[in-house]
Amino acid sequence: MAGLGSFLVAHCFFILSYRQMRSTAVGLNGPQRARLSFPVLLAGTGLITILYPSLGGLKVPVMIYAFVLTMMVLQSIFRYGRTSGKSFWLIVSGATSFMLSDSLLAINKFSQLIPQAGILVMTTYIAAIYLITQGAIVYGDLKK
Repeated sequence: MAGLGSFLVAHCFFILSYRQMRSTAVGLNGPQRARLSFPVLLAGTGLITILYPSLGGLKVPVMIYAFVLTMMVLQSIFRYGRTSGKSFWLIVSGATSFMLSDSLLAINKFSQLIPQAGILVMTTYIAAIYLITQGAIVYGDLKK
């Protein structure tokens, strides 16, 4: 629970950071946001659907975490057109990698064992942090 809580807080900070790392330029319009959100929402709700029967007393905390994780990825997507292409793609790739890492971890813990889960989880997690950091650095360089 402590790990889940600390990552939840981290994802909230990512959401706030992504909202700050964008310009006031016009970005995606409503239909574009909906179209790009659909695969992320499908992945987030699909994960909960798979895990729900085996979550026991952790149903509510895991659902809250999955919601915040999904919102973190969506906020990275909503930066489109409001930052440089390089910063956008680095952060979207990192956020998506984070979602993949957390999904692999959850499936391995609550649903079924994944061969080499530790390596897969850590590789996608390290990639996520690296890509998000590089995207933030590129954005920061634009502001100078």
